[in-house]
Amino acid sequence: MVRKCFVFLLICMLGSLNLMAAHTTKKIIAHRGLSGSYPENTLIAFKEALRTQALFLELDIHLSKDQKVVVMHDEDLSRTTNGRGLIRDYTLAELKKFSAGYSKQFGDQFSSEKIPTLLEVLELLEPSDKSLLIEIKSHDDDPDYNNRIVGPIVYQTVMKPYSHLKNRLAFISFNVSILESIRELDSEVRLGPIFNAMPKTGSLADQALRLKSDIVIFSKKLLLLPKVFQKTNQVKHFVYTVDPKEFNYVETIEDLYGYATNYADQLE
Repeated sequence: MVRKCFVFLLICMLGSLNLMAAHTTKKIIAHRGLSGSYPENTLIAFKEALRTQALFLELDIHLSKDQKVVVMHDEDLSRTTNGRGLIRDYTLAELKKFSAGYSKQFGDQFSSEKIPTLLEVLELLEPSDKSLLIEIKSHDDDPDYNNRIVGPIVYQTVMKPYSHLKNRLAFISFNVSILESIRELDSEVRLGPIFNAMPKTGSLADQALRLKSDIVIFSKKLLLLPKVFQKTNQVKHFVYTVDPKEFNYVETIEDLYGYATNYADQLE
């Protein structure tokens, strides 16, 4: 009987430990919002991310057929919505008819969620104290797209109506040429290159400094490389995407400034 009570108490203790938030000293990016618990890149995921201690929210953007800036990771609709085909082939009004509830992961629980526009997320973010990382997706099969998304559309869409948020916004991308184009337009706006592999020349920090940027974001697989951290006194290094089981590990990396996670609600 005593043994059964002990086992029961141990199970309860372990269960409560799993519910406790992990302590972090790093700066946290809510990756696609609070996407571990809500459909990624939706307004509900961003609303819930605002309740966490994440300093940054992160999202991905594409252009619709009528040149509206919409928030979604994939260019193809099929993974996270009930639509089919490419974002670029639909107008915003047509895209708004689809559910962005990510039924493959969440069933019908969030079926009323729609594909948000970047302006809708900025409106949500404005009264908060959070910052926003805007990842610009490039299209390798359409070079002209990369030109269209930078100047008259993305940059003016964000900075014209929301110039007062300039110090809380950053444009990030795997496509360095897109970031270079933004830098030509504005010498002060914050930029962040993203890397899935080490650059051919120089360090990660060197690439950020070349863009006159003080942040760089890179895949956690690069943590295994000996020279991933250089010039951390000049550039803040963020890693993506960290799972709860890895929280304790990344906390031990002194040169790491912060990290992106889908589970910002599990940190304090």
